[in-house]
Amino acid sequence: MCGQHLGIGGNKFCSAKCSNVARQRRYRAKHQKTAVAVVPEALHEAQRAEILRLHEQLEEANNHVNNERLRADEWKERFQSVRKAQDETGARMTEQREEQRRQYAKAHEAIARFQGAIERHR
Repeated sequence: MCGQHLGIGGNKFCSAKCSNVARQRRYRAKHQKTAVAVVPEALHEAQRAEILRLHEQLEEANNHVNNERLRADEWKERFQSVRKAQDETGARMTEQREEQRRQYAKAHEAIARFQGAIERHR
C-alpha cells in the first residue's frame, strides 16, 4: 500500500494501517460500483459520463488522502521514537552529571580531611 519493503514472511501489508487502508479501498470500490449502477438510465450519456468521471476523481482523492495519512502516521512514529531517544539520552546525561557531582563532593571531602590531617600534624 505505502511502498514500504515487506521483508521476509509473506506478509501482504507492512502494518495494520496499510491493511485497514486496503480494506477501506475494497469497501469503497464495492459500494462505488453499486452507487454508479444507481445512476438513472434516463440521464443523458454526457451526464452519466460526468458522474462516472467525478466518482473516479473522488476515489483518487480518497486514495491520496489515505496515503498522506499513512505518511503522516509514519512521521509521527519517527518523531516519537526520536523524542524517546532524546529523552533517554537526556536522562542518561542527567544521571552522569549527578554522579560527577557526587564524585566531586567526595573528592572535596577527602581533600578537606587530608588538609585537616596535615594541619594537625604540623
